[in-house]
Order: sequence, then structure tokens, then C-alpha cells
Amino acid sequence: KTGKGFIMKLFAICDYTVNTGFGIVAENILTNLPPDWDIAVLGINYRGNPHPLQKRHRVYPPGDDVYGFRRLQELITLEKPDRIFILNDIWLAAEYVTQIRKFAPHIPIIVYTPIDSENIMREYIEPLHDCTLITYTQWGADQLTYARKEPIHVIPHGVNLTHFTPIKKEEARKLSYAGTPLLDIDPFVVLYSSRNQPRKRVDLWIFTMAEWIKEYNRKDVYLHYHGATRDLGWHVEQLAQYYGIGDRLILTAKNLDPSTGIPVDKLKYVYGSADLYFHACAVAG
Repeated sequence: KTGKGFIMKLFAICDYTVNTGFGIVAENILTNLPPDWDIAVLGINYRGNPHPLQKRHRVYPPGDDVYGFRRLQELITLEKPDRIFILNDIWLAAEYVTQIRKFAPHIPIIVYTPIDSENIMREYIEPLHDCTLITYTQWGADQLTYARKEPIHVIPHGVNLTHFTPIKKEEARKLSYAGTPLLDIDPFVVLYSSRNQPRKRVDLWIFTMAEWIKEYNRKDVYLHYHGATRDLGWHVEQLAQYYGIGDRLILTAKNLDPSTGIPVDKLKYVYGSADLYFHACAVAG
């Protein structure tokens, strides 16, 4: 007990202290929970460097495997949380829950996961039967009902209007494409800003754009990829060359990786510079 009442002990498993999509969502969730909660985080992609968020929460690096599976028992036994919160893809959430249930069968677990494709495999859903399961959209929740009788909750993302505000395309391009020939022409820019991993199908975007450019002789079309050119998916530059549109590919930066992005307040220039936003996703299963 404290002057404010009981302190909830929460153990979070999520990207943290990093400018990934999951990291930004996790930061907005955890920093807006009640101030009298005691929160510890297994920070995926956290490398142990000093970070302002350490002043709010205890942040542990994942150790010698990228997702921290081998630290789960050690840290959960140390922290003794009242609740566990997991923010990740559903197949990774299922693996976390499976591992945790081996040594902590009764701690309530909350899973917040994006569902953006059909045919989600039953083996990813069934381990979450005793968890509070939350998706981003009602459509996502609907994809899981065939394998889950328990309720599925929906909490959409918000928009941080401090960072994401309307901006004129001409102004955005001066910063996004500074030093490139694009400032001397009026291109039609198609943006893809998802992580380079199998579920996001960056290869399908490049193939589709190449076919469109060739079929309609679109000499004005350029592809802007915001993400890591080499990750769990495809070698983006090589694939564009293979389809004959290597000279149409724009990269936000060649040194981006899954844990290193650009400052959040600069993202509006990336989005604002595009004429069209393209997204594809895999059928998971």
C-alpha cells in the first residue's frame, strides 16, 4: 500500500527505447499508465545504453537472443509481476506465452497484437486462450474468432498530433529528397514504409510497381522505401534492380535497421512527400 493505494506491478515484453513501430506504440502505452504502477520492461532491441525512459521504468536488455526468450524466467521470477503485457506479432506472442506458462501458469497475461492478414494459423491463436487478447482493429479481431471462443478486444492506435501534422508536399520534398534529382522534376512517388519482413511483402510492392511502370510506360513514377534494405525479408535494392527499376528506388537512408529509425518529428516529411501510400501483407499460414 502507498498513499495512492495499491501499486500494480507490471512486466512488459515489447520493443522499448527504440524508434520502431512497436517501440513507439509501447512507449505511448507504458508512459500513460497510472504513475503509481511499478513497471519493468524486457526491451526488445534495447542494447543497454542509457535512455530517458530508464528514469520511468526498469528496462532490461534481451540478452543473447534478440527476443529475450532465455531471460523470461530469470526476469519474471525477479520482478514477481501482478500482470504481464506483451506487444508483438501474434506468433511471437504465442511463443512468449508458451514459455511463460512453463514456470508461471497463473500470472494474468495481456497480449496486444496487430492482425493484418487472413488465415492466421490456429497454432498461433490457441496458446493465448487464457490471455486477455487485444487487436488494433475489428477486422483483425474477426480473423481470430474461428479458433478462439474467449472475447477479443479492440483498441485502435491514436495519432500524435505533436509530430504528425499536415505539411505541403513541396516543403516535405525539400527535406526528404534534398540532394537528389527529384527536386528538379515532378515525380509521382509511391511510399512503402513497413518493416522489411515476410509479413509485409516488400517484394510484392516492388513487383507490382515494376509491372505498372512497364505496362503504362510511367516514366514519372518513383518508389520510396522507408525501412531497412536488408532485414528478415528481401534485399530491396537488388530486387529493384532485378525488376529493372533500380534507378526508380529512393531510400530514406541506407543505414536504417529494425532498431534504428529517424527522429519521430521527421516522419511527417517522409509521409508528406509521397503521392501514394502502398501496403501489402502476407497470408499467414
